[in-house]
Amino acid sequence: MLGAIIGDIVGSRFEFNNHRSKDFELFTEDCFVTDDSIMTLAVAKAIMEAVKASPEAWKARDDRFHDLLSSLTVKYMQEIGRQYPGCGYGGRFYEWMFSDDPKPYKSYGNGAAMRVSPAGIIAESLIDAWSLAETVTAVTHNHKEGIKGAQATATSIYLAKTGALKSEIRKYTEADYYPLDFTIDAIRPSYRFNETCQQTVPQAIQCFLEAASFEDAIRTAISLGGDSDTLAAITGAIAGAYYGIPEALGQKALTYLDPRLRAIYDEWIRFCPPERERYKLLTKYIGKFSARAPGGPPGPAFHTRFPHHEFSKEWYSSAFVRTNYRAGLEKMKIGQLYDDSLTMAVEGLDAEEVLTLITAAFRHDHFDNGMLDRYLESGIMLKWLKRLKDIDWQERSPVIKEVELYRSIWPMFPRQYRVSLDGGKAVFEKNTHPQNRDGEDKQQEEAARVRRALEDLHFEYWLADYQPPDGLLVLDGEQWKLAVTYSDGTVFRSGGSNAYPDNWQQLLDFFGIDPSNQEEDPDDTNPSLVAAPGPEGLRASIEELRNELANQVLERDQLLYVTCRNIEMAYMLEIGGLEYRAYELECAVERLKRKMELLQAQKNRQEQIDLAAVEEILDMQLARYQAKLKEKIAKMNQAIEWGRKTPLTEEDQTEVKRLYRALVKALHPDLNPRLEKEWLNLFHKAVTAYEKGHLDELRLIATLVGKQSLPQWDDDETAALIEEEERLDQLIDHVKKDMRRIKSEYPYRMKSILENPGKLKKKRTELEAAIQALEERQQLYQSKVDELLR
Repeated sequence: MLGAIIGDIVGSRFEFNNHRSKDFELFTEDCFVTDDSIMTLAVAKAIMEAVKASPEAWKARDDRFHDLLSSLTVKYMQEIGRQYPGCGYGGRFYEWMFSDDPKPYKSYGNGAAMRVSPAGIIAESLIDAWSLAETVTAVTHNHKEGIKGAQATATSIYLAKTGALKSEIRKYTEADYYPLDFTIDAIRPSYRFNETCQQTVPQAIQCFLEAASFEDAIRTAISLGGDSDTLAAITGAIAGAYYGIPEALGQKALTYLDPRLRAIYDEWIRFCPPERERYKLLTKYIGKFSARAPGGPPGPAFHTRFPHHEFSKEWYSSAFVRTNYRAGLEKMKIGQLYDDSLTMAVEGLDAEEVLTLITAAFRHDHFDNGMLDRYLESGIMLKWLKRLKDIDWQERSPVIKEVELYRSIWPMFPRQYRVSLDGGKAVFEKNTHPQNRDGEDKQQEEAARVRRALEDLHFEYWLADYQPPDGLLVLDGEQWKLAVTYSDGTVFRSGGSNAYPDNWQQLLDFFGIDPSNQEEDPDDTNPSLVAAPGPEGLRASIEELRNELANQVLERDQLLYVTCRNIEMAYMLEIGGLEYRAYELECAVERLKRKMELLQAQKNRQEQIDLAAVEEILDMQLARYQAKLKEKIAKMNQAIEWGRKTPLTEEDQTEVKRLYRALVKALHPDLNPRLEKEWLNLFHKAVTAYEKGHLDELRLIATLVGKQSLPQWDDDETAALIEEEERLDQLIDHVKKDMRRIKSEYPYRMKSILENPGKLKKKRTELEAAIQALEERQQLYQSKVDELLR
């Protein structure tokens, strides 16, 4: 996430003043935080709060979690975003952010990708990255291209942080998202400002792929031009996950965050600590080289050859090359030849000595082409990389607290195995049921052995993802996931589909799993059988459900037609004028901004300024803004009319509810699926009368219903009664869900503001600040338009 923030800040001063070179100062007094960083932090806040609010739903990754995350994303993007009204939001997003009823607006702008980095960072699998990206994006950018741009970015971030090679990231991007059949140098002269995902995300990914370091990635993105801050934010997010972020750059960027934004960032770092491994750029190759180590099993297709070129390229462009390697070899008292390097005991080497030996190996290959193969195929290079990993690991001093293995072998039941190490005890669980252990002393004695056995597995060497040969997706066979939790709070995750690390059998032996026994029953459950109720019991149950459904419909309609109307009226009278003024200014600002762009385009093409043509284009493009203005005026007028109505007495209100409930039970089509058309028409008239509070009309309809004979339920078959019972159950759930939706949307959500003078004052203050910021932007754009017309 910090990579995105750095890219945004560095690119902020170049958005409307492109700099097509890598030669520039990264941070200056002209740099500032834009909407890219603010929305990224808002998404991070939403993810944190969703995980904290429902850890079980997060663990299950079910619809409950994604529904919660969606609503919290809206909440925090609005709450945080409204505090920075002048930070550069697009017109439609600005409208969404200050809306009381925010809805997605089919956008495919690059804002979808610039804020998504927290989803890629927190994701624990590719599917996680896809689904989290879609959830936090679809609240605004629900166009398929917008979601695709966000998912492509989150996927690249996830792959980068889990040790994928650049060739693998390119492969995923081209297979699932965008062609990358261009170079940055080739497109730089003709690339222009573009706010779509289609013309920003692939370019940002290519900037990362061509870069040699984190800083080089940022400079490459800026040098391309276009929407510089967003382009650099997307590139920086991926590069940060891949390379890590130089401490000096990170600390400098954080000085641009105000205390509110810095507090969110600090909370995220506590929630999702960044990796502290210094040598990750090299040690990520451990899994790649292990797959073809002597005696090891063959790995996936991309392991059939050592990734020489990528490894070499990254080595030479890294800060790990030791130019004084000869002095280092002399200090170790060895020569530069291959056989000399084998004489050193790897276990006792420090990091400087390992880097000296790797540098010497590459120099040896430079003078004797092909020698690098020997270092790789013999396994000595792998040992050096593992030593660097061990050094990183020892500095962290992590202690394993829990290991959880999940195996799903189609078509058998999934199995879950867990061992927890806490307080000197080792507790084993299988399918969430603790296994029996004989005595507490044995557990305490066993804990030390268990920890040693787990450490011997060296999970730190494992890949994040093991895929079958040739990259084929196999739906049957085994899918597995592993999570290792350490004492410092970090969690290592791995998984695979019919593909495994070379010490997989060692893990199975640890849990006592016999891979040949696929018939193991996952749970010792014996569900009891319950006799189905007879027709009389079903009829009684159906009558109860009919009464409950009638009550629920009455409650929902009271909420929709009375409570929400009153809330909207009060809100419009309190806040509506300010909201209208803010939106009116937003329309004016958007028109001026677009006018400036059109005039600038005519100048760039060396055309004569045609102001009439520009105004005509603006009228067409911004027609929806005028329609929205009219809609807001209409709402205010409706609220005023509603407020002028004579309220019903308490007795009349009680009678309205009683009559309406009786009519719902008698005429509602869900309760009476066999009603004829004339009865349905009568029901719709009853709904209208209730909505308008017309007591006399409700009395008349109730009298008509009482004098007529309504169709009756006359089915005696048990199966039909059971079906009706299930139907009513589902309808009740649907109405309850409908009420939850109503309470989560405008205008009901404004109730908490109206009932709290402090919140009401805060809302007014926010709108007044937004109006002031918009007036300033209006003056700025007007001055630029005037300058273009001179």
